[in-house]
Amino acid sequence: QDRSSLHPLLAAWLDNLPSSFGQPLFWTEEELLELTGSNYADRANSMRPQAVAVHRALAAGLGEAAVGSIEEFLWALGCVRSRTFALARGDFPTLLAADEEAMVPVLDFANHKPTLPVGGGHIRESADGMSIELVALEDSEPGGQMLITYGQKPGAELLLGWGFVPDENPYDVVELELTLDRATLADPDRVRICSLVADTSVKPGDVAQCELLRPA
Repeated sequence: QDRSSLHPLLAAWLDNLPSSFGQPLFWTEEELLELTGSNYADRANSMRPQAVAVHRALAAGLGEAAVGSIEEFLWALGCVRSRTFALARGDFPTLLAADEEAMVPVLDFANHKPTLPVGGGHIRESADGMSIELVALEDSEPGGQMLITYGQKPGAELLLGWGFVPDENPYDVVELELTLDRATLADPDRVRICSLVADTSVKPGDVAQCELLRPA
């Protein structure tokens, strides 16, 4: 598209956006098979069919000239999903009337570091309301990266939404789906599992995802 009317900085931002993404939305069938047996396989496998269906519906209503080809649509969707910020009203008092999600050109080039402190204020409007500031969360060497945090997200969420998994992540978890029949207090292994699922102690008569019964 014609970019002659764009501000030079915005045009430079567009020119430097990635041409490809690592999200499962763009994986091959063979790559998707790597998630077989995980709780994330269904979500990963549904990403592309859902996106194709949305593109088809938009193209039918607006025309493909307005929506773009499926390849262009998927690329744009990859940009939005991986480069959108959650902006708090308190950090943007003159720009926002409520909490919003938005793309913030240039600031979206900042990479994620899981160990940085989580909290508001590191992306905010300037005191005069004329610009958006990125506040450093740690010291860095001259010429080094200015890193941010995407939040307390486990590796699976980062993989599905952003297409990468950090080497070290204090918020990483493994999700387990447990299907349990009635467990009795004489079945200590199941009682212990119920305790873990409920994230609390289990006493006789408690119900924690499975039903605890006294032995007959």
